Amino acid sequence: MSVYDELMKFKVMPEAFGSWAEYRSVLSNHILSHTRPNTSVAVFGAGRCNDIDLSLFTDHFSSVTLLDSDKTSMQEALKQYRLTDCPKIKPVVVNFTGITPDDYRSFSDELSSLLNVRGSSSDIRILADYALFKLRRLDQKSAGYFPNFGKQCFDYSVTFGVHSQLYNMPAWIWSAFCANLNAGDSAVERFIQGQNERLIPRFNDAVLRATKKRAYFGCELIQSSTGDAVEGAVESIRDLKNRGIVARQSLIDWPFDLKREIVYRMLIQEVDLPDEISTPS
Repeated sequence: MSVYDELMKFKVMPEAFGSWAEYRSVLSNHILSHTRPNTSVAVFGAGRCNDIDLSLFTDHFSSVTLLDSDKTSMQEALKQYRLTDCPKIKPVVVNFTGITPDDYRSFSDELSSLLNVRGSSSDIRILADYALFKLRRLDQKSAGYFPNFGKQCFDYSVTFGVHSQLYNMPAWIWSAFCANLNAGDSAVERFIQGQNERLIPRFNDAVLRATKKRAYFGCELIQSSTGDAVEGAVESIRDLKNRGIVARQSLIDWPFDLKREIVYRMLIQEVDLPDEISTPS
């Protein structure tokens, strides 16, 4: 099985719905208390909706659009909340980056092939050079891709814990190979960081453009136990700051994986979108 497919198994967290209950309740009720009823909302990177309460959303909003690249996850969300036939909910399969699962699988498979040919004693620099070659190809592909969710289609938008997942797979794949060789290469890591710096603003552009009244962004400020910054989330926080947008901010802890003692301090940013600060068409 591909390294990519093995890693994808770890994205499914069966215990998340239960362990995130308080976090989900606080987030959802905060949004509901600051939005008008009978309006529309888009949930970007909805997945299984473990971090927002879909039942509360359907009671409050007249229209709930779920956007994610994973159709199965959104279907699981509807089953989880027993809302499979709810007419208010519209799941939409979208690609946020222009890069597909087949692209990631090809990246991991070709690194595996090179490693198999050269053996575990392979020089990390050889693997790194090839990884950079493949990553540049992905960068070229994504550079011409601009996600489009429409213009002012939704009164509100919610994007929580998404930026850190937008382009985390290359780093995850590369880390797996580095662990295999007990080595690393900072050039690959820097290049992936640069890709995040290019992808994140394009994604934020599309989210802001699609939102009419207010956009809610939730990004991992730090991992509480280590104090480490989170790739992708950092770029989004910086991007909103660079736009000169004044956002109301609050903090909440996200008990991401208590068994592994992973808790994120989440920065919640609320961006009001009057016409004068909306992104240009």
